[in-house]
Amino acid sequence: MIESLQYGGWVIDWKRFERDALIKFISLYMLTSFILLAFVGLLYYLDARKDTVIDVRSEMLKVLYALRENPHLIFEHYDVKVSNIKDYIAPSFRQYEDRFELVACANPHYQNKVYVITAPLSITEGYLEDILHKIIVAYMLLFIPFFLFGYLLSRVALSPIKKAYDTLIAFNSDIIHDLKTPITTIGINAGMINGEKCKPLCRIESSIKTLEGLYLNLESYLKTGEHLKMERHDIALLINAQRDVYTSLYPKVEFRYGLTPLYLNIDKISLVRIIDNLVANAVKYSGRSPLVIIQNDSRSLYISDNGKGIVQPDKIFDRHYRESAYVTGYGLGLNIVKKLADQMNIQIEILSTTEQGTTFKLDLSNVLDE
Repeated sequence: MIESLQYGGWVIDWKRFERDALIKFISLYMLTSFILLAFVGLLYYLDARKDTVIDVRSEMLKVLYALRENPHLIFEHYDVKVSNIKDYIAPSFRQYEDRFELVACANPHYQNKVYVITAPLSITEGYLEDILHKIIVAYMLLFIPFFLFGYLLSRVALSPIKKAYDTLIAFNSDIIHDLKTPITTIGINAGMINGEKCKPLCRIESSIKTLEGLYLNLESYLKTGEHLKMERHDIALLINAQRDVYTSLYPKVEFRYGLTPLYLNIDKISLVRIIDNLVANAVKYSGRSPLVIIQNDSRSLYISDNGKGIVQPDKIFDRHYRESAYVTGYGLGLNIVKKLADQMNIQIEILSTTEQGTTFKLDLSNVLDE
């Protein structure tokens, strides 16, 4: 089984996903099991309480038989009086809010009289407390075997899924590795071709750039937050290093920069990927005269375009969502932006106005190196 995968200095910890799945499975299993046990315990308690009432009635009958033998007996937990038979229905046994009551004929000592024997409800408290104590102890004793059984059950149930997941991850890592070499080779050789550039060659170079973007997005998507390499970087220097790249990728777009030094404690690769994807998105949705503005203040970074604005900002970070079907791409760029931003605790705010453009504001307060 694959527990972790190292590639390009990154470590993808698949064990974390397995652990999360196990925790959720066991938690759900233990919750449902103990709800069922609680229901069984409740039924047992109610049945025991009925048995207690039967036992009380049995004890009161014993008192009655003893009184018929000797009417002068006194009992510690029972109150006995002799009443007129017309005032009661005899024989009878009833449970009231505060007492148990047994009414029976007082013969042979008292003609046309009845014994009224009562006992407080508290007479059953000790027995019911013992029942509750037994239920609680049973719960505690059952916790460990139920937990172990749930753990073993979850391992067995998740094993086929984990095997399929490991196979898929291994395949993806191989694809990422195998993509990088031919993309780099084709790009270098295409750039070395002498002579005037022809349209087919331009289309080849454009396709190479698209493949490079897909490769970087896939690589970023598989990167986990547990192994971010947080270091001190100046965001102005990072973006300035990308200026030539943006000009080369988007020669028809006007870029304006308003950058000042701002030191952050971030993962460099992840932040550059965030900015590259936001720039690519701004270019795609810019107007007829494309304009992208990148600037920052003391706590935030702003990337703006002059496009039509965002129609559904609540869906903009969903996978495969695109504002327009006529725009190229696969709808993954902004989903990756949100994933990487969340890993570094960077908040994203969307400021969009119809027919005027959109600004993505990255709140960098949590990653400032102060």
